[in-house]
Amino acid sequence: MADYDISGESVRGIVVDLCTRTFLLLGDQNSERLVECETVTEFMNVFEVVKDNLANDQIEYTDLALTAAASPIRQGFRDCCRRFLRDLLMVACRRLDAV
Repeated sequence: MADYDISGESVRGIVVDLCTRTFLLLGDQNSERLVECETVTEFMNVFEVVKDNLANDQIEYTDLALTAAASPIRQGFRDCCRRFLRDLLMVACRRLDAV
């Protein structure tokens, strides 16, 4: 991960992209900084810091990068995958909060 100098600025929110293992930091002075994690462990460590220091309403998640499909069956499968991953993430967050 790269080091960023954001002195004098506060983080107002973060956008988490699970597929690309990135965090987009949104500054209170309208700046943006992209943090790219090289490994899953690194991503989870940063994610833990995010969960420990920001309120839930300050954290957003990007849509999953699934191929759009015209078929209702495929659309249903895509929606099911999104719900499953959202629920899985929520369980992981609760476990982290319990530790």
